[in-house]
Amino acid sequence: MSNLIGSLEYREAFYDGALTALLWSGLFDENGESVDNGTDLIDWVTTECAESLRRECDEFVAYHLDDLTLQAERYASGSYSPGELAGHDFSLTRNHHGAGFWDRGTGDVGKRLTEACRPYGEVNAFLLEDSTIIVE
Repeated sequence: MSNLIGSLEYREAFYDGALTALLWSGLFDENGESVDNGTDLIDWVTTECAESLRRECDEFVAYHLDDLTLQAERYASGSYSPGELAGHDFSLTRNHHGAGFWDRGTGDVGKRLTEACRPYGEVNAFLLEDSTIIVE
């Protein structure tokens, strides 16, 4: 497992999981109204916003390899790869959605990863009139 965590494959899955969870849990129009089916709109995210989120994801993975490895070893999901699940938890945790790293039953590891999300702050995705999505 430890060879996977931090690999390009893992980082890609982490980013995909983070973006999917972000669009699923908080996509709004320009008036702040919730937009349904955000996960179908991944390709509409602007390049600038996608690159910014990817940098945050890569940084988080790089700084928290040990805890991400422990989290993956202690909590498995049949629906998601370890990277997708961790990325999903990253988005939910940083946006205080009531689920995330802390609620996987992994004790101190989940608590440390939750605390590690704090500096990243909350972000939301907005669907603009020109059919692009920005993340702020």
